[in-house]
Amino acid sequence: MKKTLLPLLVFCFITMFCKGQVNVLFHTGTGTYWMKEQKELQEDFRNNSELPWQPVHKFPPYWTFGGSLSFQVLPKFRAGGWMEYGSTGGTLHYADYSGSARLDQLLHYTQFGGFLSLQINKSESWPIFFTSHLSVAKTKESLSYEIIVDTSKDEDSQLFESTSFGFRPGLMTEHKIKVWVFQAGVGMELQIPGVLNSKDGYALTNSEGENVRAQWTGIRAQLGVGFQLNRKRIKKSVQTGSSN
Repeated sequence: MKKTLLPLLVFCFITMFCKGQVNVLFHTGTGTYWMKEQKELQEDFRNNSELPWQPVHKFPPYWTFGGSLSFQVLPKFRAGGWMEYGSTGGTLHYADYSGSARLDQLLHYTQFGGFLSLQINKSESWPIFFTSHLSVAKTKESLSYEIIVDTSKDEDSQLFESTSFGFRPGLMTEHKIKVWVFQAGVGMELQIPGVLNSKDGYALTNSEGENVRAQWTGIRAQLGVGFQLNRKRIKKSVQTGSSN
């Protein structure tokens, strides 16, 4: 209970006494993912199997979803917190008259951290910000296969997890309509990936015994919509200052 209450109290305190904007945003977008080691592992499966596997998915760009909370610390400077969810995967498949086989490498991440943004132009209606995001990313990978021959079926799966650290420089612009805030941004995610380990304590490796990691490094593009929490209080404060 205390762990839940403390962040809520801190949030309420900052929102009440912050003299600048306090924005809550929800965003969606797309990301590209390097995944060099995962692609090499997929090729390992193809080269070391008697089945003529065909690649169906090779870790393509996919949707991301997230949100952020920002505080205007100075007229052109903001800080806040953010989180994001993303996924991708690789699939090999084979089928003939006797049956079919499928092998999946399915990955997803939950990323959270803090950010700073600095306005680099003078426009008030369409400000442009240089942004810098720092984060921790928790990755889960499900490695599974399914083989069906006539009426018999064989399947298995294994879960691996890792922790990585990210830095994302980028650019963002926004436009406000009354209480509503609309944003668009692009950035380059740079990550230091961690080793993928199973719950049993062994690492995911390739045929040469080298660790295989989830390399989420790539481009992120996002669109967001949200609202300003303290717009009425700021408006009232501005009107009071003008009358004085």
